[in-house]
Amino acid sequence: MARPEPIQADEAEYRVKAAYIYNFANFVTWPVTVLAAGEPLEVCVLGDNPFGGALEPITSRTVAGRSLRLRYLERAESIEGCRVLFVGSSERYGLGHILEQARQRSVLTVGEIPDFALQGGVIGFVVRDGKVRLEINSRAARRASLKISAKLLEVATIVE
Repeated sequence: MARPEPIQADEAEYRVKAAYIYNFANFVTWPVTVLAAGEPLEVCVLGDNPFGGALEPITSRTVAGRSLRLRYLERAESIEGCRVLFVGSSERYGLGHILEQARQRSVLTVGEIPDFALQGGVIGFVVRDGKVRLEINSRAARRASLKISAKLLEVATIVE
């Protein structure tokens, strides 16, 4: 699928969020049953794409020897193979179903829907005082069999 057009105007904010998404891969460990050694790590965007082209540069990078792939999705049923899933704001009404599908597949869910982490997403972006902040639901991470580094937990607000 071709990259959808951006829906947000704040390019700087989405460059910061894209950098965070890239860095999450350095601070999260997936079960070996879903991410074998050397297998590419797939980053997916479900629904509206607020990033424009800000995520595209990750495809030229690696994390722990893994190449990164980027995929844009229209339906939650297409998440097979995704390891990081950004859930666009357009998906807020089906969020429960999406999060359950992701949990069953050990997918790191990331979103900016209000109270995303409180609703069961793993990492929620929140903008406070003009800065992008993180909320992490450690229970949701455990349920998805994901291990989040203490370094990432230190820079986030923990919610459950």
